[in-house]
Amino acid sequence: MRNIGTVDNTGLEANLAYRNNIEAFNYHVFGNVTYVKNEVVHIGGDDMINGKRITREGYPIDAYYLYICDGIFQSEDEVKHHAYQSANTHAGDLIFRDVSGPEGVPDGQITEDDRVVTGSSVPDFTYSFGLNLDYKGIGLNVFFKEYQELALTLLIIWCTPMLMEQVLPTNG
Repeated sequence: MRNIGTVDNTGLEANLAYRNNIEAFNYHVFGNVTYVKNEVVHIGGDDMINGKRITREGYPIDAYYLYICDGIFQSEDEVKHHAYQSANTHAGDLIFRDVSGPEGVPDGQITEDDRVVTGSSVPDFTYSFGLNLDYKGIGLNVFFKEYQELALTLLIIWCTPMLMEQVLPTNG
């Protein structure tokens, strides 16, 4: 493993807790809030693609790198008049946007050139809080965590044609 680039990280974390007891009853309340933002400043100009994620200058580390879905094909005629996805594309399949070809403009084919950075895999904000209760050796512990500003993908589809049995051509 080696350091291959420069990343600008900024963030803030705050924790707050309170613990007390009333005779045999003990309680502990706690919370946390975290803000983090990162941007790849330099990696030598080469994108690092790992499946559905990318590390690219000007974007967060490990950003989502996906096809944009514009809906579902409603008819075979619609499939015929859309950018070519694959020979296995039929009505009922996902419609992927023709964003860019090898020359940087839409080329009438859905290829790996049509994938785009769709958001960060790291949440901007996380919040958590919890409560621990204890009475004569019997306890109850609860913990809650929340994420905000996280670009989520559907775990079932991921807007990736391979899982929809649409095998798209690859470049190279």
